[in-house]
Amino acid sequence: PDRRSVIMYFHGGAYIMGSRTTHRHIGARLSEKSGARVVMPEYRLAPEDPFPAAIDDAFSIYKTLLDTGYDASRIALAGDSAGGGLAFATFLKARAEGLPDPGSIVGLSPWLDLTMTQQSITRYARRDPLLPANRFRDVTEFYLNGGDPSLPYASPLLGEISNPPPALIQSSRIELLADEAEAMAEKWREAGGDVRLEWWRSAPHAWHIFAGIAPEADDAIARAARFIREKLKLEEE
Repeated sequence: PDRRSVIMYFHGGAYIMGSRTTHRHIGARLSEKSGARVVMPEYRLAPEDPFPAAIDDAFSIYKTLLDTGYDASRIALAGDSAGGGLAFATFLKARAEGLPDPGSIVGLSPWLDLTMTQQSITRYARRDPLLPANRFRDVTEFYLNGGDPSLPYASPLLGEISNPPPALIQSSRIELLADEAEAMAEKWREAGGDVRLEWWRSAPHAWHIFAGIAPEADDAIARAARFIREKLKLEEE
């Protein structure tokens, strides 16, 4: 891999479970297909360490990459589900703290709005085979621990965005978070950003976890890797 370029990948798991062990096969494929190195942080999880522990950890690691010499334009923030939301939240916090924007952001079925107001949560409650709609509120409360779900670092869809870096969002037409993906893509465009929204017709939420088993997962990860390769300008090396 190109040692000057790195993908900072955040695992999914609703902020309460998951690890680099459960998701390292995704990171390995992204590295292989993109030509970039991959860093997979172990951020703190709720309920033992509720919001804002995860975003604090994510921001700290992004800052560390910059401090150790990585150029921000050669860093891609990426993640699936809660990890996808964390990637977007890290961008918001980095900008608020005066740090440079990453070269790109990739959200795979990203969880971007914890206010529970997106209609797809109820519209696809019986269609998404992976996410249990009846536990959504419980999981959100575990993570927020009484915090405000409308805070941008919890719900990056609600953050202030202007001239953002290039972003790729992948989502399924039947998953509970479909409306969040579409809303974020529209917000990105309105803010002057370059955004690519890719849909899969009937995949479950965060189907990328089935990489190596399901061709739909392999295809999605390959597309994400090509996007990162393009935006980090690895094709010019």
